[in-house]
Formats: sequence, structure tokens, C-alpha cells
Amino acid sequence: MTPSQPISIAARPYADAFKGTAKYYAKYRPGYPPSLIKCLADKFNFDGAGRYLDLACGTGKLTFPLARYFDEVLAIDPEQEMLDEAARLARKQKIHNVHFLCASSYDLPALKSILGRLRFVTIGTAFHWMDRAETLRLLHELIEPDGGMAVVTMREYHSQNSLWHEVLQPLIQEWLGKKQRAGSAVYEHSGISHKDIIKASPFSRHEQQFYMMVREYTADQVVGYLAATSFCSPYVLGDKWNSFEQELRNVLSSLNNGSKGRLPIVKVVEAILMWP
Repeated sequence: MTPSQPISIAARPYADAFKGTAKYYAKYRPGYPPSLIKCLADKFNFDGAGRYLDLACGTGKLTFPLARYFDEVLAIDPEQEMLDEAARLARKQKIHNVHFLCASSYDLPALKSILGRLRFVTIGTAFHWMDRAETLRLLHELIEPDGGMAVVTMREYHSQNSLWHEVLQPLIQEWLGKKQRAGSAVYEHSGISHKDIIKASPFSRHEQQFYMMVREYTADQVVGYLAATSFCSPYVLGDKWNSFEQELRNVLSSLNNGSKGRLPIVKVVEAILMWP
């Protein structure tokens, strides 16, 4: 397989959701907790063998911590900029068993011969962008009987007194409106939970794991994090980005009095583990 070989042939919604975000995504999106990586290794008895697929890999936040547990890793993402950044990071970290491929979950039917049999699959904070039921059906056909899969999500804890609820969300809505953007489109929530989709899938067993992380963000990190999102990136805001950033920094500066320049944001990580 040629790294970053373009193969995508299927139309997909939200095609430009992460356009221009790769450098921010790599630097400002937090990684997943080491305790989650250890949980996956223990629960699925990773032994250094087999083929692992990270679907919608982004810049490798799950790919690289798990790569050492497998012979071969396939990292697939529909955004070439993400793959280029991930490949750069793989070289920097001297990780040599990862192949990068520009494609999406909607290309899985065309990718069967390339993917072959899979020991393990992850989808990290990207399942909501997919046709979830069809994606699970197709992956179930490819996963080995003693293998498995994990759907992992990371989100902010939106308590009533959180930085997100009090400051960020109202400011974003002021600039972009109340409908959540996804690149040039508007994101439509299905109303059906990941758990319900998974319960109706061919996977015979599943369980949930939860992790909580408290991160203290500087103003630069808050700005960088928003620039890495599908709903508030420089691409989404266009020529309004500089003005938005300045107002955001002004608001954050007013909050920093007494906080030593750091603002707490609580992250909740949910992992749904599945067995064929």
C-alpha cells in the first residue's frame, strides 16, 4: 500500500468539516488518557500481532499510542491535510508500521480487499460523522472472531458554571448563529445515541468505559482548540476569524484575573468496547 494513496470514491456529507484544521488539531486537541490505552490492551489481549485500523484517524491521537501493539496499522482519514500532519508526526516519533490512506467510512465497500482481516478497529471522536449502522455492519464483516472494536468520544463537560457554557458557546453563537456549523454545512443531530446504534449492530457484546480529565488552558490553547474544530475554525469563520479571535482573547483575559492565566476545562472520554 502506498502511504496517503488517494482512493476515496464515495460521496459523503460534511466533506469540508475539518478543512484547514490539521496543524491546530495536532497541537491543541488533547490526547486520550493512557488509562484508556491500557484498558484496550488488557480487554482485547493485544500481543503485538495482527492488523489495526484507525478509521477517521485525524492526526493520530489514537493511532500512535496503539501502534506498538500490532504488526501493521492502517490509518484512514478523508482529509489529506490530517494525513500529512499524521505522517510527519509518525516520522518524528519513529513509528514505522503505520500506512496512511485518504478515504472515509463511506469508502469501506471499495476498501475491503485492501483492509483484509482486522484484529482491532478504533473510531475516535468521529463516529457521529458516519452512517453509523452501515459502518458497523461493514466492519463486523472484517474483524477477526477474536478481535474487537472501540468507539471513543471526547467532549467537554457542559455544567452550568463551566467556561464552555458561560463564555465559549454564547460567543460562538453570537458570531455564527445557534445552528452548529460543520465546515460549510450545518450539523444535523440524529437524536439516536451511539449506544443505541451499537446495541442494534451485529456485534454480540459491548461495554462502556468512562474517563474524566481536567485540563487547564491558556488563552492560546483555547484559541487553538477552537481553531481545530469543525464548527469554529478559521475556515468556517473566513475573514471574520481575526476579529473573532481578538474578541475571544479579550473575554478570556477578563476571566484570567485570579486564575494565573489558566482556565479549567473538564473533558469526558467515553469508550464503547465491542466484540464480534
